[in-house]
Parts: sequence; C-alpha cells; structure tokens
Amino acid sequence: CIAKEEAELIVKARGIGLSTDMGCFANYNMRMHPGSTVLMTSSNQAKLSSLFTDKFKFTYDNYIPEFIPPIKRINQTSKNVYIRSEVKFKKEDGTDGFGESEIYCLETADNDKSASAFSGKGCIAGYYDEIYLHPRRNLLLRSSSSCFIEQATGKVVAFLLAGGTCEDTLSNEELAMLQMLIQDVQRNKTLGTIPANLLFIPATWGKFMTNGHTDFKKAEEWHAKEIERLGKLEDQSNLRAFRMNNPLSLDDIFDLSSGGMFSDTVSEKIKVRLNQVIQQEIPQAKYDVVEMKEQFEVVPNKKGKIT
Repeated sequence: CIAKEEAELIVKARGIGLSTDMGCFANYNMRMHPGSTVLMTSSNQAKLSSLFTDKFKFTYDNYIPEFIPPIKRINQTSKNVYIRSEVKFKKEDGTDGFGESEIYCLETADNDKSASAFSGKGCIAGYYDEIYLHPRRNLLLRSSSSCFIEQATGKVVAFLLAGGTCEDTLSNEELAMLQMLIQDVQRNKTLGTIPANLLFIPATWGKFMTNGHTDFKKAEEWHAKEIERLGKLEDQSNLRAFRMNNPLSLDDIFDLSSGGMFSDTVSEKIKVRLNQVIQQEIPQAKYDVVEMKEQFEVVPNKKGKIT
C-alpha cells in the first residue's frame, strides 16, 4: 500500500494483534526515519492508553539498549501523550546527524473538537486503532485527510493504517454505516477522501499455529464446531456475537441474519411478530426480501430463504 500510495483499511477477527503491530510500526518509523512524525489514536480513552502503554511504550522499552533513541521531551496528560526523541544517523559524508522524531498519541473520540486534533499536522504515518468503534470516525478521517494527501497535487504523501473488529456491541444502524464505509473502499478505493485498499483477515488466520504457520484446517474445524454449538442455543445473540467477532467473510458481519439491513427497532418488531406466528401455528411459506429503490418488499418464492 505504501508503494501504491494508498491507505490500508483492515477488517479483522478479534485477537489478531493489530494494535501490537501499530505500536511496533510507530517505533519503526520513529527510529528508522529520523525527523519524522507519527499520529496514533483509538476509539476511546481506555483503548488509547492501552495502545500507548501496552503497545508503543512496551516495544520501546524492550529495544536492545544500543538501539533505543533517547526521549528528549514527553508531555503526558490524562488524555494525550506527545513524545519527541533524538535519533542519531549517518550522513552521506559519514558524519553523525541527528533528527527529532515525534509521536502524537491523541484522544479523538470525546467531542468534535478532539476528533479534529490531527488537522494540519504533517506526518509520515498514522495509525487509527479500533476505527469501527470510533464514535466520530468520519470527522476524524475527514479532518485529518490533509495529513496524508498533498492538497495541491492530490498525491498521497503519508501512510494511514486504520482497522479493527466490527464487534457485536455495534447497533444495526452503526453496522449499516460501517457497511457503506467498507463498500466505498471496495468499490471506489477511497477511505473518506484518501485512496485506500481493503484487507480482510479471517478468524482462521493465526488462530492455531504449527511451526510458525497457520493451521487453517484446524481453525476451520474449531469455527464450525462453535457455530454448531451456539446455533443450538435458545439465545441466538451468542451466535451473532461469535460470528461478528470471528468472521470468515464480510457476510458474517453484514448479512441479513446479523441485522445490518434493518434498524434495531425494526429487528425487534420482526422478533415479536415471529413469536406470534409460531404461537398461532400459521402455515409457513417461503419468501425473498427484495430491495426496490428506497424500500424493501417481501416477494413469495417457494425456494426463498425466509420463512
């Protein structure tokens, strides 16, 4: 994506380790590109603190001593962290040079002003963790687009990595909005106004390892058994949560059964009516739900998927 001058939007299963990767990448940028600036944020204050302390700072503290760039300045508040380090490098003539690298780890979720915290900042890279859970992700992406695109030419000049898991805690309305965001990247290759690529990482990746390689067969068998077990429960919310947190495809997140097509209110009405039909023992028939311009219609179909 960096070579293609594109941002990378990742949809992944829970537990893949994307936050850890972001902490490592930020350290790499700081150390290997003296004088660079990196932007980091997450969906709320707790996750942002974890991103800085458990991912970025943990990686920094565990460098080999000779490799650690000294921190010249650190400003840390209850919400934000700024770090400036002095990085030594060799110039072309063989003499030592020094560059001041910066890390901005800023809270962007509380209000509209904080969501625009990166506006006007230049950078070499930005890492937006848990983007799907971010309550102001559209404003964050829109206000920070100038950090990654040269406005005069439209050329991408910095790398943005954004991603996370579409958790089951998201409402159906929120899922519908996320589906549009992801489809924009799929179809139009843009994340907001930034050229972007979509990467989907299924739940089978990295779940079971053999000699450092993913055992996809074992992971698929585990996934199938969990689906079968949870499918037998009266409360289907557990099945929905498992599929969303451990998707094998985008359909596990956005298909009709997960409710992404309907609002929470409509879904609840469907559940109530379904219970009424079951109690009244009304003869069952097969239907399809067909999108007709700005509404959905139920059409009889003997081979339909909906009863």
